[in-house]
Amino acid sequence: MDNCVFCNTEAVKDSIYQTQNFYVRVGIGLIAPGHVLIIPKEHYKCFAELPEHLEPELGELKRELQQTVTEKFAAPFLIEYGVWGQTVNHAHIQVVPSRSEDYEIESLIQEMVVPGGIRHEARDMRGLKEVLEKEQWYVSIEEKGTLYVCHIDGIDYDDIEHSKHLRYRRFFELTKGLKGLGSWTDMSDEHKEADGRNRDLTRRLLTG
Repeated sequence: MDNCVFCNTEAVKDSIYQTQNFYVRVGIGLIAPGHVLIIPKEHYKCFAELPEHLEPELGELKRELQQTVTEKFAAPFLIEYGVWGQTVNHAHIQVVPSRSEDYEIESLIQEMVVPGGIRHEARDMRGLKEVLEKEQWYVSIEEKGTLYVCHIDGIDYDDIEHSKHLRYRRFFELTKGLKGLGSWTDMSDEHKEADGRNRDLTRRLLTG
């Protein structure tokens, strides 16, 4: 799609790993070293729009990437925002280590979602598609081999009280004390420098 940064061939070239239909990229504004993105090469608004024949390839990529991130950093959780609150309107999954020098997450569902009373349930890809069709929105979180779908139920992305239980950046700022995570598009020079170091370390360890 024209003007989509994730459809841009340069974005694919900048990837650290590719399969036939997906690529893995180190983004900007990392939570910690090891934080990467899974992105389809074709333009889909969210992973619930992904054709069924691509699901096995995606599943294998996720398994391989989770294993590598676990070995190099820590077991990751995977979070996807569907079409709710995306800063880039192209499907992408955030793969974030559950532990770093600055934090440790036992369960993102229990620590972020449950305290907000957000309705959620374990589903599969078919269930994800059903939720999108019926409700138009979702947030998905995958941890410890289980995919959870969070029902947005009209929650506005800018609703501070509710979205802090769905927006992982606000969660890390408010509960783990990480600074400079409000927006990857508006980082201070200090945080840009730190982010550059995290990105370099991520690229080095995941491609070495």
